[in-house]
Amino acid sequence: MGRSSDARERIIESAGENVFRVSADAVGTSWLTFRTQYEFGDRTGSGLDETQLTAIGEHPEMRHYDLADRTRNRFTAQADIVPSDVWTFSVSTGILKDDFNNSFYGLQDSTGRTFSVAADYQQPNGLGAGASYNYERYAGLQRSHEGDSSPAQFDDPLRDWTADSTETVNYFSIYANPPRIGRNTEIRVAYDFSHAEGHYLYTIPVGSPITTPNQLPNVFNKLQQLHLDARYRLSARLAASLSYLYEPLRIYDFAFDPSVVNSIVQPSSLVLGYVYRPYTAHSVVFGLRYFW
Repeated sequence: MGRSSDARERIIESAGENVFRVSADAVGTSWLTFRTQYEFGDRTGSGLDETQLTAIGEHPEMRHYDLADRTRNRFTAQADIVPSDVWTFSVSTGILKDDFNNSFYGLQDSTGRTFSVAADYQQPNGLGAGASYNYERYAGLQRSHEGDSSPAQFDDPLRDWTADSTETVNYFSIYANPPRIGRNTEIRVAYDFSHAEGHYLYTIPVGSPITTPNQLPNVFNKLQQLHLDARYRLSARLAASLSYLYEPLRIYDFAFDPSVVNSIVQPSSLVLGYVYRPYTAHSVVFGLRYFW
């Protein structure tokens, strides 16, 4: 299969991508199912106009990652195991690799890896519980250039620098449904935890005239959510519900932290003061639901 896009306002006239995809499903037994998929994509553009880059002070060999020529390899697999009527287990994984071979400057390559496991237990009387864990890791390498428009600096490879970025995400979720209290009352408790952390490594060539870069601190965010939900059937068609959410967020980003934004003192700059702040939220919702 293939697809194309119009990009006449973005350095190139048009871009197209050819995608080859193959998948397989296996149902070997009554308790196991398996699915896997592989995808290869090749995106190319035509009508490159480098003068649009130099007109705004960028290097003519700079390429924007969302339009640049790119090859992609993606693999995913998932297995579901149902050993009995009450238990369900699943495991999945995925690998993504993008290469930008024709981008001398800009994003060079990026990778992504994911892995997840989950288990669920359900009884006919409403008793149920489950848990899942997801791990994700992303990485990317970018190449840039520092220098003015003079030939001595514009074409000096010692003025190139790279940014190697990585990000890891850990996500955990657990829930429990106690048995119904009488015939009309249902309760559900759930807890979600997510922690993401990013790291950047800046490097320059040996002998470069560029000032040695200061490495930036890691960025991170940690989000927790505790849900308590209860529903009571007032009649066959009407039910009342009560929900409570406890949500603390802890976050740091060197570009949007208050300590960074508040320290900017440049008469020629306009600082709007948009920042990322940690918070703790409590939310209570009461509702009525009518069933037709």
